[in-house]
Amino acid sequence: MNGAAALLKLRGRPQLWTPIGFKLLMRASTHVMVGCLHREIPMPPELLELRQEAYQSVSDEPVWKYLRTADELTSFRGAVRSGTLSDPEDIITAALIIDREMHQISTDIPPGWIYEKVFSEVEQDIVFENQYDIYYDHCIAQIWNGMRTARIMLNETICFQLTRLSESRPGYASQWDQSTQICVEMSNAILRSVPQHIGYICRTPFQGDGSTAHLSQPLKRDPSHPSLGSWFLLWPLYIAATTRVATAECVATQGPFSILLVRLL
Repeated sequence: MNGAAALLKLRGRPQLWTPIGFKLLMRASTHVMVGCLHREIPMPPELLELRQEAYQSVSDEPVWKYLRTADELTSFRGAVRSGTLSDPEDIITAALIIDREMHQISTDIPPGWIYEKVFSEVEQDIVFENQYDIYYDHCIAQIWNGMRTARIMLNETICFQLTRLSESRPGYASQWDQSTQICVEMSNAILRSVPQHIGYICRTPFQGDGSTAHLSQPLKRDPSHPSLGSWFLLWPLYIAATTRVATAECVATQGPFSILLVRLL
């Protein structure tokens, strides 16, 4: 990660001037950003500056909005970990701002990003509580899960910081309940995305309006599905299983999923 960051900084602003250079910068720097996010350290300031300049020339697609907000989340987690941001109320306020941004991205989306909800009448290990979601492709599902893991981390932080405050604080109980519910909803949605990532979905959403379908046929894996899709499940599944609100069913579900992921990878 340090080597990639050093090379990108060495290449400087000229890499923004060509399509290939731009794509290389965003792909490589995003890997650095994810590494920093996992380790709770800030991105190198020169790299963050390059990314902020790059965002000025991109479209209004949700993926760019997500990456921009993920950069903010990385800086936030780094500040909390280092103690630069230490006051509980300040941490909660900052986390709520980023969480609202993530929520807004998931609300203001184009039709192609809307997924179809499916209730399965057939029990399968890869289907969580007989429900799964169908996205246009696993790449879009990946961005959705990125937003979900971000919101789980933010709301877990909010709940932890609330424990440092008096329970008589105005809004304590309502914020605790709200953050807890967000963690539950985001975790369940991650689990419902598993079939899409590992190749058990062979069609795009029917309506594109968020409707719910009922199917009685078992899912079958497409052997041509790229195994890379399952790689992007590892971090979201880890977050879903280790969150404070994870149920016994949620944690137990990780077993079959993890075995299947190892086989696919």
